[in-house]
Amino acid sequence: MVDLWLDTLRQDPAPSAAVLEGLFLGRSAPHHDERIKLKQPTLVIGHHADPLHPFSDSGMVAEELPNSQLLEANSIFE
Repeated sequence: MVDLWLDTLRQDPAPSAAVLEGLFLGRSAPHHDERIKLKQPTLVIGHHADPLHPFSDSGMVAEELPNSQLLEANSIFE
């Protein structure tokens, strides 16, 4: 068990930091100029209780994608 914790402490923190930065600080979708050019069918899922992405953002993304459908979920578990 001690080895498990020591291995965790020996890990290079840069990859984990990059993942966390992408999750919390990075864009969650392509820029508007890129979205309006996408032609593939796209399902946009959002819910009102999302602490990171307001539901209004889901609607905006769905409007910008030419071939999309917006699905309103009741929670993150749905």
